[in-house]
Amino acid sequence: MATEYSASFAFFEALWDAGVRYRFVNLGSDHPAMMEAMVKGQQEKRDKFPKFITCPSEMVTPAWLP
Repeated sequence: MATEYSASFAFFEALWDAGVRYRFVNLGSDHPAMMEAMVKGQQEKRDKFPKFITCPSEMVTPAWLP
């Protein structure tokens, strides 16, 4: 089943174009469109789509910032 082009997918493509290669995420049940876009990108644009690192806590992400 083909998925449609979505705003979430466009958002991640724009991040890639801006130089973002990794995204630290803490997704929940209120983020289905972003999850679908992540899967679509990993399947269709593997080498030109941000990589996702799951952070089960919001406090992990700030620890990576300089």
